[in-house]
Amino acid sequence: MAGRLPLVGARALVTGGGSGIGAATAAALGEAGASVILSDLRPERLAEQVTRLRARGVQVEAHRCDVADAAAVGALCARLLADGPVDVLVNNAGIAHAGPALGASLADWGAVLGVNLHGVIHHVHHLGPAMRAAGRGHIVNLASAAGLWGIPGMAPYAVSKAGVVALSQSLQAELDGSGVQVHLVCPGFVQTRILEDGRLAPGTRERPLGGAVGRLMGRPGRRPEVVADAIVRAIVEGRPYVPIFAEAHMLGLARRLSPALLGRGLAALSRAGRRSEG
Repeated sequence: MAGRLPLVGARALVTGGGSGIGAATAAALGEAGASVILSDLRPERLAEQVTRLRARGVQVEAHRCDVADAAAVGALCARLLADGPVDVLVNNAGIAHAGPALGASLADWGAVLGVNLHGVIHHVHHLGPAMRAAGRGHIVNLASAAGLWGIPGMAPYAVSKAGVVALSQSLQAELDGSGVQVHLVCPGFVQTRILEDGRLAPGTRERPLGGAVGRLMGRPGRRPEVVADAIVRAIVEGRPYVPIFAEAHMLGLARRLSPALLGRGLAALSRAGRRSEG
C-alpha cells in the first residue's frame, strides 16, 4: 500500500505484542515497512510472534517486560534508545476486570490501573522526551469505548481507559506543533484474550452488562486485524482520534450530546442483565 511508505525504516515498539491487537498491530506495522519491537509479560507468546513475523520477512526483536514495573520499563527504553530512536510507540498492553465496582479488591484496582494506565505513563515518560527532542514520532494509546463512559460491571477497566483518554488529550495539546503526533484509539469490543487473561469475579452475575460485552465480542468482523489496520492508517494519515466499531462511535456521540440519557440507558441495561441472571 503506497500510503504506508512513511513507515518504511521506522522502529516501532508495541507493548502487549504477544497476542491480540498487539500482535496484529506488529504484523501491520511490519508489512508497512517498520522494524518491530515487541514487549510482553509472557515469553512463550513473544516467541510465537517472533517466529510468525520473521516468516513474513519482518525485522523483529522481543523483550519480556512488565509494563506496570516502572524500573523495568525504564531499563528497556534506555536499551532501545541506545540503539537509535523509537519512532512509533504503541501502548497496547492491557488487562480486563469484570465484576461489581464495590466488590473489586484493592489488588484488582492496582493490577488493572498498573498495566492499563501506569504502563502507558511509564512508556510516555521514557520515550516521549526523546521523540520531542527529535521533532518527530508517533505515540499510539489504546483506550477503549469503555473509557468514554463507565461501563457497568467493569469499573476498574473503564477508569483505567478513561485515564488513557485524558492523558492522550493532554499530550495532543502539549505536543501540538512539535512534530510528535499522539493518536487516541478507542476500539469497541474485540475478539482477544483480554477477558480470558483478566481478573474476573466468580459467577455470572458480575458479567459486564449481563453478558452483552461477551456477545458483542463474538460478533463477526471484530478481529484484532481491524484495529491494527486502523492504527496504521491513523499514523499515516495523522488522525488524532480513532473510534472503532459502532459502540465506540455511539458512546462518543452520546457523551457529547446527551450524557444523562446515556447514563440512564446503561443503568437500565445493567438492571436487565442482573434480572436475567438472578
